[in-house]
Amino acid sequence: QEQQVHILANRSSGDNDNNDKNNKRSHHSLRRLRMETGILSNATGSSLVELGHTKILCSIEGPYTSDVGLPQQGGGGGGGISLDEGVLQCHVSYAPYIGMKMSTTVSTSVTTLDGGHNSNMQRLINPSSTMSMEVEMASALSDALASAVPLQSLPKCLYMVQVTVLQDDGSALSAAIVASSLALCDAGIEMVDLVSASTVACMNVEMNDNPSTTTTKTTTTMIADPTQEEMLVADAVLTLAV
Repeated sequence: QEQQVHILANRSSGDNDNNDKNNKRSHHSLRRLRMETGILSNATGSSLVELGHTKILCSIEGPYTSDVGLPQQGGGGGGGISLDEGVLQCHVSYAPYIGMKMSTTVSTSVTTLDGGHNSNMQRLINPSSTMSMEVEMASALSDALASAVPLQSLPKCLYMVQVTVLQDDGSALSAAIVASSLALCDAGIEMVDLVSASTVACMNVEMNDNPSTTTTKTTTTMIADPTQEEMLVADAVLTLAV
């Protein structure tokens, strides 16, 4: 509760999409967004999305017309992947930090993107939990892109969607979905439409508006584009892709 109150104190309660006079972000506003395509010259398509201090790099490889050397269904024996209709394979990986083990504490740092103050929040990266996050993000990414790419028009073709999380300061999944959509477009792959995504965090905080009494009421607050610190103390987090 104390952490949630502290987090909400750093946000403006106004419903407008602009920062208030104290330079606090409103509940509905997003961090600074930067998108760029054609980042990698050796990839079929690529993009870089920066959402605040969250940085996502995506590359598209392919098309491949053979299943030689590709993962097989069932996790072992059996035939290769069927390419009769076209396949999108999504992979997500967190960038290794040079000179630092994955079990060490990694601190988010201020970049020139926002140019402002960033808390010295640190989070412990555990190899097993990071691997689980990568698998979950890859699955969600595949679901988000499935309806946007008409795979029936890409028979016997396989495209690899490789997402690298360069820095995660919250809302990494929504940034990854946007980056993948831009990279697919940059690769010249036919799409029904671009996919946009956003993340919302929900916090249930007990507030006492009258200090003379002990009566409290629960207030539900939803904030858009949460940072990593906000997501860690939220009661629920939802990412929606359209």
